[in-house]
Amino acid sequence: MRQAPQVQLSGEERRKLQTRLKSDKYPKAVKIRINVVLLAAQGIEDIEIANKLGVVRQTASKWRRCYLDSGIEGLEIVRPKPGRTPKFDQVIRKKIVRELLKRSVNGRVSGVNEVGKKFGVSRRSVWNYWSEYLNAGRKQTVSASLY
Repeated sequence: MRQAPQVQLSGEERRKLQTRLKSDKYPKAVKIRINVVLLAAQGIEDIEIANKLGVVRQTASKWRRCYLDSGIEGLEIVRPKPGRTPKFDQVIRKKIVRELLKRSVNGRVSGVNEVGKKFGVSRRSVWNYWSEYLNAGRKQTVSASLY
């Protein structure tokens, strides 16, 4: 069995990592990476780290190596997810949601077709943007009859 490279942290590095771990500034993915490094510095093997953090062994190994190669900055890089870029930007999406909010009565949305025509998007896209808005937790009082 191959031995994982040892991670050595100075007191300053450990403090920086622990500060970042407690901060709300960093996404969950970065906090998992930081936990990998902190556990690796304690001499824990990748498979055990993976089990503790609920990730696969390869993930623990990747972030251990990344830290050794690039330091703390290497852990903070968040690359965009693959896939098609959105056709309409956030500004248009917000305008569509605002228009739907103006037209909603008692939590029921009306005028989806008209809103789509006004902004040059399909009815399906209007519903998708509305669903994103609801799922973001911004409006909880919409009736179940929407679905």
